[in-house]
Amino acid sequence: MANHILLITSNNHDAATLESALEKAQDGPFTIEWVTRLALAQERLQAPQQKAIDAILVDLELPDSTGLATFTALFALAPGIPIMTISDLDA
Repeated sequence: MANHILLITSNNHDAATLESALEKAQDGPFTIEWVTRLALAQERLQAPQQKAIDAILVDLELPDSTGLATFTALFALAPGIPIMTISDLDA
């Protein structure tokens, strides 16, 4: 059974890089669901008919939310799901 990852980033390059890395990961298989805004992630996490999320990868610099507010909003909706932040090496 695949691990279902919710990827939240508005950066196309980051999303492609992470998808490629997870495709090659030996701990897989992984399925990735990619959204570009916090609001879309919140909708997804509140949708009970959808497949369960096993982990969240989030960029804390989103068009509609930044920093700790992003993490706090996700944690409030999904306290039992591991949340990992991603960042730019230059940041």
